[in-house]
Amino acid sequence: MKYFRRRLDQAPRDVAFALDYVKRHAKTPGDQVAARNALIFKCNVLWSQLDALYFAYVDPGFIPPGAFVPEQQDE
Repeated sequence: MKYFRRRLDQAPRDVAFALDYVKRHAKTPGDQVAARNALIFKCNVLWSQLDALYFAYVDPGFIPPGAFVPEQQDE
């Protein structure tokens, strides 16, 4: 959870940096398409990571060998 709490402060700075960079450097349509494609790729990678975590730890709950195994919590 620490990671996600830090992201609440860090993410807006990251977004501002990226947007400023694109505005200053992506002048041609080709550069703008490349910037858009990079963002799409990043989002796809993040969704793939979330899907893998969900598959491993939620449903169906197949944790891969060597991966973190959380302690069982009483329900």
